[in-house]
Amino acid sequence: MKDFVTELSAISDADDLESLVDHFLQQLPENVVRAFSERSKIHLAHDFVCQFPPEITDKIFSYLSGKDALNASLTSRDWRKAILRPSLWRDLCKKNDWIDLERTLLEDLTVVDYESDNKYRRLYHRADQLRRNWKNGEFKLSTRTVSRNRIQALDHANGRTATLAHFGNLTIDDEETGESMRFTLPDQREKLSSVALGGRNFLLVGSEEDGSVMIFNSATKKLLDRRYYFEKSNNNSLSVDHLIYFEPNNYAGVVGNTLIVDSIHQRLGKSEFEIAEEENLEVTSLKLSKRWNRVVLTAWNGIVKIFDLENKYWIDCSSICAEGVICSDIKRNRFATGGASGTVRGWSLADGSLLFSAQKTYDEILDVSCGEHNVASACSEGKIRIWSWTGQQLRNWSAQLGAIRSLEIHPYFDVLVAGGDAKFLSIWDHKTGKLIDRIHRNPLNVDKMVVTSKLLIIAGTGSPGQIATYNFNLGLGSEYHEKETAFYI
Repeated sequence: MKDFVTELSAISDADDLESLVDHFLQQLPENVVRAFSERSKIHLAHDFVCQFPPEITDKIFSYLSGKDALNASLTSRDWRKAILRPSLWRDLCKKNDWIDLERTLLEDLTVVDYESDNKYRRLYHRADQLRRNWKNGEFKLSTRTVSRNRIQALDHANGRTATLAHFGNLTIDDEETGESMRFTLPDQREKLSSVALGGRNFLLVGSEEDGSVMIFNSATKKLLDRRYYFEKSNNNSLSVDHLIYFEPNNYAGVVGNTLIVDSIHQRLGKSEFEIAEEENLEVTSLKLSKRWNRVVLTAWNGIVKIFDLENKYWIDCSSICAEGVICSDIKRNRFATGGASGTVRGWSLADGSLLFSAQKTYDEILDVSCGEHNVASACSEGKIRIWSWTGQQLRNWSAQLGAIRSLEIHPYFDVLVAGGDAKFLSIWDHKTGKLIDRIHRNPLNVDKMVVTSKLLIIAGTGSPGQIATYNFNLGLGSEYHEKETAFYI
């Protein structure tokens, strides 16, 4: 064999080399020739995992789903080592926009587990399981009565839900522990208009009667302060509407035709900014962009304005609108509005420029919701329409009989939730328009809706004031540690 290898190495002519190899192989048994063939394929194969740097292989494997990547890891030891790198799973989570779920879905981990190499694989697994729960309509429903009166306002932040009934009933419910806290207000007969949760320590309540904002410690239920913004007047509304909280420890709200901006600790001092000259202004929405530290304000008279909370100036978009504006929603650097004559508009949050204006109905647009790539709108005739950010109508369908009053695109998944006058909820895949689930046992006509990564929280207009919570956080957490461990090892 040594002489044969030496003879092969000495031949330079390709034809002579092929003739010699053919002659040699013809003298061998078939099973030996087959073994030669298989082994030569292995030796000549080029495994990119061994040849490329980790950054390149991470990029290649990031085009796979998590399940396909784990299946691919069975190919060889080199592939397994490459696929189990934390950097790849971080890229997979980032590709699906799931990095922001880290605090929500990994809150039960120990310090050791949180800092381990399995962290992002665990995050991907939990986020993917949560996505499947939403897509399959798998949830746990709980309802509770929070007041004898109808619910006036609803807010959710940091796993807590604040509900405000019309006459002095104020409650905070912790969605994780199930604990409920009821607040005692100075005047139980006072009409209240708005509520906002301020971080983990504060609760803000707006009065409908005297233009004041009450500041509570949400842990001790103690009233810390009460701020009055206007003297009583027969001409101006003194209802504090659309309260929002923004970091660090500041808040904004609407009183009549004025936007108020204040600090809980009074470091900034209160500021008042006129929205419009007319006194009986009806503001329909005030939405906050945390990323830009700006609010979008809309009004029934057609006003659309952006207010920069840091630099204290207005960007006026109103000249473009010729109809009343009912609703708005924000996603990253864009926002959308819905009009009283059926027009849906998209805007730039940076400079207030109009991105698109589209109309397919003359019915009121009662709610809009913004996604990364599209906008959903719902109207009083019970139809849902999906628009691109260039104004093209991608899909439309009849969701229910009666008006759709609340509509939300899930912040992380391709899921759209709609509810209104009909006593059921609809969950859709907003990319395909496929109905995921129609929940007929929903106990409420839907007027207010909050959608978080795990929860769907709704409230109705009727009395007594009830809250329904749909928890999609099933099959996740420390109690399923053994199943998760099998996924990672």
